[in-house]
Amino acid sequence: MKKTLAVVLVLAFSSCMLFSASFEEEKTKSSDGKDFLFPQDALQEGAAIFALSLGTDRENGEEQQSSLLGWQTYFNDNPNVVGSIPVYHFPVLAGVPFFVKGAIRKALYESYVGLVDPGRVAILFISKAESFAKRANLPLDRESTLAVVASDGTVSGYVKGPLSPEKIEALKALLARL
Repeated sequence: MKKTLAVVLVLAFSSCMLFSASFEEEKTKSSDGKDFLFPQDALQEGAAIFALSLGTDRENGEEQQSSLLGWQTYFNDNPNVVGSIPVYHFPVLAGVPFFVKGAIRKALYESYVGLVDPGRVAILFISKAESFAKRANLPLDRESTLAVVASDGTVSGYVKGPLSPEKIEALKALLARL
């Protein structure tokens, strides 16, 4: 009986791990120029919020980034909302040729100056947006994403779109479940 229960528990735990929403590892650089391993480096001290702009085109990416900068301004003005949980900004860009990545980094990083700690901003250059979103169980749409990520790297939940009172409450509820 004990052996059967142990086997069932191991199988249940393994299946949860296999189907947990998480992110693929990506090597990048933070805006302060340091090497950054996503998502591990963002989770070194525990759970975190990932502000993801996963645009479907350049214009949409800029709209999503603007939305996330609005959220960050709110967090800076109301630090009790997120408490000790850090907020990391990850613009996600798919299919970018290697020879323009430096110019893109420089231009994007400038928009975060004064709002976000440079060690908490890193651009993720990925091959396919669909794969990235699917692995993390995030919808690939035209809205910005605040993903609440547990210390083990699993996505606990997310809030989509621009700042609103309802979305603030939804984010607080997600954070309370950590």
